[in-house]
Amino acid sequence: MRKGEANALRWEDIDWNRGAFTVTGGEGGTKNHEARIVPLFPALEAFLRRKRAEYGDTPPAPESVIVPVKDAKKALETVCQHNGYPHFTHHCLRHFFVSNAIEKNVDFKTIAAWVGHKDGGVLVAKTYGHLRDTHSFEMAKRM
Repeated sequence: MRKGEANALRWEDIDWNRGAFTVTGGEGGTKNHEARIVPLFPALEAFLRRKRAEYGDTPPAPESVIVPVKDAKKALETVCQHNGYPHFTHHCLRHFFVSNAIEKNVDFKTIAAWVGHKDGGVLVAKTYGHLRDTHSFEMAKRM
């Protein structure tokens, strides 16, 4: 998810029953001007449930922002500094997500849909295709 899309994510965008969320991009819309539905990945769902539990018995207002990006940026900076990690950004996490999905053998078209690319996976394949080859050779070593 792009930074602006993440900043616009509201509690009302989460469909707990379906196990998905809708990326709308808020007032500015998404880069492609189309909303998209993305599955709630297990780690993300766990994070969102913990975040929601912080409200106690009073659920958050549906229109309230889940995690303001400025808070996420500050949290990333703090974690990096305290743990001696190199500096990284929201966009680095986006790249990490795509790389991780490829290493888990998720097809390029699905990854593209998740991250909001309308090209059917062409950009993902061009940018990250070498990872699939590397992963393939690593898997071959297990044989």
